[in-house]
Amino acid sequence: MSPGSKQDQITPDSSAEKEIAVIGDEDTVIGFGLVGVKYSVIIDESADNGMILASIKKLIETPKIGFVFITQRIAAQIRTEFEKLKKEKPLYPIFIELPDKHGELHEHVDPIKLLIKQAIGMELDKGKT
Repeated sequence: MSPGSKQDQITPDSSAEKEIAVIGDEDTVIGFGLVGVKYSVIIDESADNGMILASIKKLIETPKIGFVFITQRIAAQIRTEFEKLKKEKPLYPIFIELPDKHGELHEHVDPIKLLIKQAIGMELDKGKT
């Protein structure tokens, strides 16, 4: 890719491969660790919003991290602050919410669908043409 191309402009550090991180309960983090995820933060029930946000900010500031999987319950616990953080640094890392061991939250918004909507400016629905 030539210098100044869109790919060079999008990626903050295009010379390095991006890593995956996970923020979640102990079982979720251990599961991701078993498949090779090196960056992780275990959040237990006693963690307050400040501790969670500090962990997220630390991951955001780590240039190697391109994707952060975060459990829906933790994201919901800090939803307002979490959305502000994502707006401050909208491209990297990309946050993907996933269910924890207790299952999916019903009020959950599909993060992939939201990313597509933010990227193209419209919502895509299955079955509509």
